[in-house]
Amino acid sequence: STSSNCHISKGLTSTIRTLKLKDAWFIKNRHIEYTYIKNNCKSRLDRIYLCDLSTVVSNTQVIHTNISDHSCVITALNIEGIPLQGKYYWKLNTSLLKDTFVKQRFSQLWGKLKRQIENYQSINDWWVHLAKT
Repeated sequence: STSSNCHISKGLTSTIRTLKLKDAWFIKNRHIEYTYIKNNCKSRLDRIYLCDLSTVVSNTQVIHTNISDHSCVITALNIEGIPLQGKYYWKLNTSLLKDTFVKQRFSQLWGKLKRQIENYQSINDWWVHLAKT
């Protein structure tokens, strides 16, 4: 039979209380989403616990997969000051262009990268490889 009872070890319960952690799932969701289902057993074995970051949770979801008997738990955080990844507008901090250390390191790196051009069939192949790394 299936059970919605929550059986967490005493050690984990103590750690959660001591560190004042919150289960990311219940920050944004009220219903239970099981992460492990086998035969007639259902359980939330896979969890994400947060402390101070609990106020910046934008979404938590469970994704069921065929490659494991456990589901994937994903929590998205919306933290100010951290740049987004992906296809977004990016602007160079131009003050770095005046920084002696940055200019010196860039010159060293650029020299090393330019010497690698001969390892590619064309300069375009070299540039595409650089853009992806």
